[in-house]
Amino acid sequence: MTRKQIILHPFLLAIQPIAFLYSMNVNYPISHWDWATPLLISITGAIIAFTLLGRKMDGQKAGLVTSLAVILFYTYGHAYNIISVLMIGHYSTPLYFQLFITYLAILACFTLITWKTGRDLKVITDGLNIISIFLIAYPLMSIILFKESRALSCGQGPQVVASDVKSEDIRPDIYYIILDGYAHHDVLNETFGFDNTEFLGFLDGKGFHTPKDARTNYALTFLSLASSMNMQYHTDIPEKLAAGRDQGIIFRKISGNKVTDILRSRGYEFIQVSSGWGPTDQDFGTGTYKQCGLHEFQMVLLDTTLLTPFTRLLKRRGALCSFDTISKASMMTGKPVFVFAHILPPHPPFIFDDNGGPVPLEDWGNNDGQSWHPRRLYVKQLRFINSQLKELITDLTGREGKKPVIILQADHGPASSAHIDKPTEELYIERMRIFMSVYNQGKSGRIIGNRSSPVNIFPSVLNEVFNTAYDLPDDSSYYSTKRQPYIFINVTERLDAD
Repeated sequence: MTRKQIILHPFLLAIQPIAFLYSMNVNYPISHWDWATPLLISITGAIIAFTLLGRKMDGQKAGLVTSLAVILFYTYGHAYNIISVLMIGHYSTPLYFQLFITYLAILACFTLITWKTGRDLKVITDGLNIISIFLIAYPLMSIILFKESRALSCGQGPQVVASDVKSEDIRPDIYYIILDGYAHHDVLNETFGFDNTEFLGFLDGKGFHTPKDARTNYALTFLSLASSMNMQYHTDIPEKLAAGRDQGIIFRKISGNKVTDILRSRGYEFIQVSSGWGPTDQDFGTGTYKQCGLHEFQMVLLDTTLLTPFTRLLKRRGALCSFDTISKASMMTGKPVFVFAHILPPHPPFIFDDNGGPVPLEDWGNNDGQSWHPRRLYVKQLRFINSQLKELITDLTGREGKKPVIILQADHGPASSAHIDKPTEELYIERMRIFMSVYNQGKSGRIIGNRSSPVNIFPSVLNEVFNTAYDLPDDSSYYSTKRQPYIFINVTERLDAD
C-alpha cells in the first residue's frame, strides 16, 4: 500500500516572502497585525489556488502550478525593478504590462505542460518540499534567535523647567510637520535648478520665519527625529552598538520622546499622524493615533508583488490623508493639541506631479523609492507639496481664536549628487542643509535665529511659549552613512565654509 504524498511546498513558499521580509527587519517596529494579515491572505490564496487546480489535475501537478504562481506573484516587483534599471530607452507599451504578459504566458505554458504530462512527479515534489523547508527555516530561525538589544538609557535630556506663568493660560496648538528630504532653498536653486522664492515669500507673508542657514544635525531620518524630539545629541550610543546598524534603541527614543512627555504634562493631547515609514508609522501609544493607509511593512511587501502599481496609489492617498488629518486635528479634542506629522514627500518615490496628478508610467522605472533622480520629478513633487502646505497654512493661521505654533522642517536634505554611502563635499552640502520655517502664533518675534538646527527647535519653542529656560545646544551637524549610521563625521565647519 503506497502512502499518500504530502505536498507542502506551495504553502511554505506562500509564507516565505513574508517571513523573510520580517526577518530582515526584525528590529523595526512592526506590529503583529502588519505581518499576520498578509500571511493569512497569502496562505489562503495558495490554498484556494491549490484546491481549484486540484479539481482538474492531481495533487502533485496542482502543487507545482500553485508554487509557480506564488513565485511569479512574489518576484514580479523585483523583476520589474531590475529590468527597469537595465532597460535602455522607452518602450511603446509600459514595462508593467509587458512583464505581466510575459509572466502570464510563462504560467499558462507551464500549467498546460504540467497538466498534460504523464510523468511521475513524486521526486520533483519531494525535492520542492525539502527546498521550501530550507527557504522557510532560515528566516524563521533568524526571527527566533534574534535577541533585541536591552533597553538602554536614552539619557535624561533637558529637564522640565517650571514656568512662571500658568500654562493653561497660554497653550497654543503646536504642529510639528516633518517634510522628508525637503532641500534648502540654495540647494534647490543650485543643484535642482528650481527657484523656491515664491513659496518662501508666501510663508513670510503669513508670518513665518525661515532661517537662511538651517542645517540638520544628522543625515539619516531616524537619528534626526530622535535628536529633535529629545532636544539632545546622540552622545549615549553604546560602543557595542556604534559599530553596527541596530536602530532599535534610536527607534525607542522616537516613540518615547521627551518633547511629547513635556507637552502632555502641560495638558496637551498628542495627535500622531501615521507616515508610512518605520517608527513614525507605528502608534507611539501616548495619545491619539490616526492611520493613513497601510503600514510600511505591508507596503514594502506589496511592492515586491504583482500588485506593485497599487502601492503608488496607496502612497498618494496616504500623503493626502496626512494633510487632511493635520487640518482636522484640533477638532478631535477639547484640549490644546501637539500634532506630530511626518510626511514622506518630497522624498522619493515620486508619486505626484506638480499638479498633484500621478507620475506617468514611463517614469516608473526611475522611481524606486531610493533614487533622487531624475531631479525634475523631485521638483515637481516638491511643488505639489508646496501647494498643499499653502492650503493647510492658510487654514490653520486663518482660524478664529488663539493662533498656533507651526514648525515646518526637513529631517535632512536630498542625496542626488552622490551615493549616501560614498559622500562628497557636494553631498554634504545637499544632504545637511535643510528647509525650516516657524510660525510663532502670529507674533512678529522670532523663535529661532537665522542659523538653526532641529535639536534647538523645541527648546526654543518651549522657552518662547512657556517662559522656560532650556539650554540651546550648539548647532552641529554629523554625517553618517546607512552602512555605518553611528560612525559620525562632524561636517559643521564644512557647512560653515559653504
